[in-house]
Formats: sequence, structure tokens, C-alpha cells
Amino acid sequence: MLFRSELPSAAAAPQIVATLTALSADPDVVGIILQSPLPAGVDRRHVAEAIAPDKDVDGATSANAARLAAGDLANALLPATAAAIMELLAANEVPLAGRRAVVVGRSPVVGGPVAQLLRLAGASVEVVHSQTLDPKRITRGAEILVVAAGVRGLIRGDAVAPGAVVVDAGIHAVGEQVYGDVDAESVASVIGPSGALSPVPGGVGPMTNAVLVHQAARAARRLAGA
Repeated sequence: MLFRSELPSAAAAPQIVATLTALSADPDVVGIILQSPLPAGVDRRHVAEAIAPDKDVDGATSANAARLAAGDLANALLPATAAAIMELLAANEVPLAGRRAVVVGRSPVVGGPVAQLLRLAGASVEVVHSQTLDPKRITRGAEILVVAAGVRGLIRGDAVAPGAVVVDAGIHAVGEQVYGDVDAESVASVIGPSGALSPVPGGVGPMTNAVLVHQAARAARRLAGA
């Protein structure tokens, strides 16, 4: 059963923490997702620590981050979008071991975790962020390019190489239209038929939803001792 615990739009951190603590202690709750955006002034990383790590199906707690950092994927509940990117690559049989991967963005929600997952899969990984010098030189060297910068249309055709696999993890709603961090038309024209592009909308978004359901099922089995 799914249910939603709603708080006022101006809820303060202590109220959010109290709600997450109560849900964590409830034996009928097997998975918890902390929705964004949060009220102004509330630190997501701080309040997320009130979620029991074994019910943290969106991988938001430091406990699950530590498991990921240690390579303990058997016990970690992963940040769902990062896990979704890896599932997309696996489903499309994209080889990772020994390949050059570049991640654009270093957030603890997507960029950082997916870089670690790619490393654990054997890829050679470089992270590009707002302070990186000559980022296009780096992204053009990528065989696998994951873009999670939160900037609409940041990556264009002049930033990719022919044959690259490009995964767009950005999402920007403008009216009824949704755009990603990748300018799909210009990138597709460069990567060509030997490359691949995971689009927005589609691609990472639906897979993230599937990963959340999968991790909720994992959490339920673990809490039941199965």
C-alpha cells in the first residue's frame, strides 16, 4: 500500500524530522521517499538522516552513501536516478569495463553516485563540474557521457564525440514541454548511428520510477527477514 504524508508548505526542519522519524519507526512502512523541493531553509541532507537506512529507498542517507562508497552494493539502497542510469546501460548492453566515462555534474543525488557506480563497473571515470577548465575537451573524449548538471541544453553537439553513448539525466519543465541537459538534436547529429542517446522525456525518468519500486521491494524483503 502506498500513502502520502503531507506537511504544510512552510514546514520547518524539526517537523519534517519528526515525521520521518515516526515513519521510520512504523512497522507497516517499508520504504520512505523524501520529496523535493523542500521548504526554504531546510537542508535536505540534514533531514534525510531521520530516515531509517533500511527504509531509505531513494538512497538519501549518509549510511547508504557510505555503503556505496565502500562498494557494498549488496546492502546499499542506491540513489534511484543513479541506479536507473546503470540499469539503462545494462539493459542496452553497453559495455563499461575499461571504457572512458565522463559524468557532468557532481551532486550527491546523481553525479557523485553514478560516477562511483561506473567506477565499480570498471570504467575509467572523470567528473566535469562548474569549475572544470575546458570541459568540452574532456566530454569529447568520453565513450560514455552522463549529463546531470541541472542546466537545460548544456551539452551540445560540439561537446560529444561520434559514437558516444549519451545519457541525459536532466529535467526542465517549460509549460507543457520537458527538456533535458542535452540538446538532443545537435548531439544526435554528431554521435551518429553508432552512438546512442537516452532522451528526455523518457529514458532515465521512467527507469527511476521502476528502480524506486524495486528498491521498495528489496527493503520489504529485508525488513521481513526474507
